[in-house]
Amino acid sequence: MVRTDSSEISTSIRNAVHHLKQLGESFQINTFTEADLNNIDYVADTLMALEKEILKLYVDYETESIESSRLRHRLKILPTSIKNEIQAAVNMARESNVSVIQTLQKELDTYLEKVREYTDQDKQLSTAINTLQAEKNALQHQYDTTITEVNQRVSDKATLQITLNETRDTVRETNQHTFDLEEDIMALKECLMQERNEARQEKVRLEDEIATTFKRYSEQEKANELLKKDVDAANHKVSETELQLRTMYRERERFDNDNEEVKKKIEEQNELFEMEQQEHDRLLQERLQFTESCGIALLDYQTKKASLEQRAATAQERTNEETEKLKTLKQKHEEVAKKIEEHVEVSKTLENTITETGKGLEEIKLDIATKLEKTAKLNLDNAETTKELESMREAHQMMVDSLKLQMATLEKELQHIRNTRISKQKEREILLKTIEQIKLTSRNNDIQHNRFVTQTTVKVTDLSERKIILDRNAREDQIQMKQLGQRLSSLTDEYHQMKIQFEQQIKLLEAGA
Repeated sequence: MVRTDSSEISTSIRNAVHHLKQLGESFQINTFTEADLNNIDYVADTLMALEKEILKLYVDYETESIESSRLRHRLKILPTSIKNEIQAAVNMARESNVSVIQTLQKELDTYLEKVREYTDQDKQLSTAINTLQAEKNALQHQYDTTITEVNQRVSDKATLQITLNETRDTVRETNQHTFDLEEDIMALKECLMQERNEARQEKVRLEDEIATTFKRYSEQEKANELLKKDVDAANHKVSETELQLRTMYRERERFDNDNEEVKKKIEEQNELFEMEQQEHDRLLQERLQFTESCGIALLDYQTKKASLEQRAATAQERTNEETEKLKTLKQKHEEVAKKIEEHVEVSKTLENTITETGKGLEEIKLDIATKLEKTAKLNLDNAETTKELESMREAHQMMVDSLKLQMATLEKELQHIRNTRISKQKEREILLKTIEQIKLTSRNNDIQHNRFVTQTTVKVTDLSERKIILDRNAREDQIQMKQLGQRLSSLTDEYHQMKIQFEQQIKLLEAGA
């Protein structure tokens, strides 16, 4: 029975030691203090030492039992009275030992029951610690995730803040650019107003020059009209002289026709008046010389007038006809001579009229030429003035077109600037809205983060409180274990004292025997 109890005690102590080791591992995992771990190791070492002492005690008990059996065998040969005394003493010792052992067994059972309770409590605490450890790990993971999210949100917030700062810088630069553009627009407006004033002054000057040029042009047109009237009058005179020349040419043709008729008559009567022709050769020669001189004179005066040569030839033919008539008709010789003289006079008058008409025509032509030269000069002046006017108009038109183009380009630039400003304003409004949304999101994220941090802090506080409670329970268990160890050491001392007493009594009994 003693061996069974010792084996049970050994198993329970081993279990206690095993559970204490598990508790130590749990404490080590949960990062308790070094003193707690040392206390647990001390308790485990104490229990192991207690186990060794119990085993040693069992060995000693067995040894003493053997010794007592040997003594009992030796006592069998003793006298009956001594045996009875020894038996009575042994019975008394046994009874006292049994009562003490029973008492110790009861105390040990109570202690073992407490150890079992503590072991069960340790198991429960280990289970609770494992559960809390899992919950702690989950909370730690959630806390790490939350910290990661918070860091991510903080980084996003920093990124958004950087973007916001960049956007503010962009908006500031845009406003500065807009202000610069407005200043440039004002400067362009001032330049445009100055150019408009200069263009207006240039326009007034050009209008004045156009007015003066138009006045000169109207005066030149009046002068041209006067010259046209003079030219028309000269042309009218030329036409009149041409009519006179035509009449003279007609008379000449008539005389030519008459000369042809006379020539025919002379040819018919040529054969009849051959002798008279010889007599009149000298006169004919003189007449020929005279006609030649007349022709030379006519050629000298009018080289370009073939009509005078024809008239000279007509006069020569008439003289020939008259000579022939004189040959044929001596009676009519004087009349023919008179007619010839008359024709010569008429030819002279015609020559004189022709020369006079030629001189008048030359004068008229010279006058017309001078007037035409003046007209050409005036036309050239008018053309030059018209060209200058056209060039001035073109320059004015080009100036107006350039100003219009400048106005159009400036309006386009202003429109582009307005559109750019409107787009920048829209972008600024969108950025402001985005910034407001980011602020709201950041505020909501801060609220959620603060709420989560508060909840996590509450959970951590609860876990800390539970940890404190577990630490307090562990300390109480350690105190109880220390008390049990002290009680066990006291019981061990009592056992040693009882053992010493038993040995002394046995020695006394042996000595008495």
